[in-house]
Amino acid sequence: MKKLYIYALAAVLGFAGVSCNSDEPADATSKHEYAKDESPYLRTNTAATATAYRVFNVSTIDEPQYINLKDYASYFHKNLDMTVDEVMTAFGNGEVVMYNINTSRQRWDLTNPNNGEYGWYYTIGGQVATGDDAAAFSSEFDRENKRIVLHAVNGPGAGTVTNLDLGFAKVNGKDFDDYVRFTIQLEVKDPSIVEVSGIVPAGDWAGWGLEFASVDAELQAALGLTAKEFMALWQQCEPEYQWDNRNDDPIQVYLLKNGERVLDENGMRPKSTTNYMGWWLDKDQNIVPYGDSSYIYLEGSETSYNFGRHPNVPSGETAVILVDFALTEDLNKHITFRVSLTFE
Repeated sequence: MKKLYIYALAAVLGFAGVSCNSDEPADATSKHEYAKDESPYLRTNTAATATAYRVFNVSTIDEPQYINLKDYASYFHKNLDMTVDEVMTAFGNGEVVMYNINTSRQRWDLTNPNNGEYGWYYTIGGQVATGDDAAAFSSEFDRENKRIVLHAVNGPGAGTVTNLDLGFAKVNGKDFDDYVRFTIQLEVKDPSIVEVSGIVPAGDWAGWGLEFASVDAELQAALGLTAKEFMALWQQCEPEYQWDNRNDDPIQVYLLKNGERVLDENGMRPKSTTNYMGWWLDKDQNIVPYGDSSYIYLEGSETSYNFGRHPNVPSGETAVILVDFALTEDLNKHITFRVSLTFE
């Protein structure tokens, strides 16, 4: 009986010994000693995680976005027991470090900076890239201005969404358990493309108008103009039927087909076939003069751009029309409205 007791005790101690050899800090009875180049485990602490969202617009893709550390002073105070200024000092003497975080491995990524002294390049998937040629975004720690500077690299396209994870941690000798983590979502948007929808009432020649005042924010994002400023330029455009001085207008309006502006043989917007900055379209959205093939009309007014029906349009018909408004002084500054119409 005594021997059985000794064997049972030995078995229990054996199992205890196995559990103590685990590499995971949560499973260990004592702190894991990290080697110099070993990536420390990321201790879960939701209170130490700050989230941020930054947008890069296609039209201003080269302009940086910033994470100002002063905006997150409470995180540093609570989790590092430091002010932002104290963090800057501690970073300078090596008591605080800045690194990326490998979320799939739940560890800090000790890859050395490859973008200047304190920054990295990232792939479109948010991993540290080998260099700028493989990068979609970059980060750089601007110590003087106490901020993280973010850039788009190699022109990531509209719709790109990338998540970065990086943070500041105290060097405790054995771990990075005291930290402030930034989870940053970066998105590339094209403010020059705006989706709108309208219902054209029943009745011959009835129309629906896109009121410029209703898209003030969109005009500001794409053109840098308020709706009021845009309309002031718009109202300077020649309203006459089949005008000839089209390049004198401060704003150009184009019909888009197959992703391209429809132009005349001289590379200009086609002459109007309606009363003001617009055209009659046939069922295939070809510009036509008024006649038997007329189907939908586009026509401006002082405060709107209008879409209407010819008697040829049956009830229940739908259409998607793209019209592009550009500044004559810089045709790359433009806003495209993708208009989904339903005809009652």
